[in-house]
Amino acid sequence: MKGLNKKLFCFPYAGGSASFYREWKFDNNEIEVIPLEYPGHGSKYCEPLCDRMSALTDILMEEMQTKYQINSLKNISFFGHSMGAIVAYEIAAKLEERYGNKVEQLFISSKSSPDYKVDQIDCSNSNNLKQSLKKSGEQTRSS
Repeated sequence: MKGLNKKLFCFPYAGGSASFYREWKFDNNEIEVIPLEYPGHGSKYCEPLCDRMSALTDILMEEMQTKYQINSLKNISFFGHSMGAIVAYEIAAKLEERYGNKVEQLFISSKSSPDYKVDQIDCSNSNNLKQSLKKSGEQTRSS
């Protein structure tokens, strides 16, 4: 797959910035890592924060289209960590809805899927914590 230009857009956690991904590199240069910055964070510190997910995803999609010319979704993948997982998922869904095409891969870190809900874990004491974790493990095995 020599010369293949794949783009991996990376979305940081809620309080993070694009610098979270600055060390991410691939030896073969076939994959370009593109960390995205949220308004009000890192290099966009002076921009106003977004108060709605839809506003944030629209801003990021606009940047992806103008700065990185994503005309099609071929060779494009997303990686999102924690809140970034939600952002990546929402953008992938919007791109599919608007253009009828899916991103190549969607990598999610430190976040469950939208259809899997974890019960609240009771950390008030060690016995309750153990019971909550045991119950969570039983639910995971039965899913």
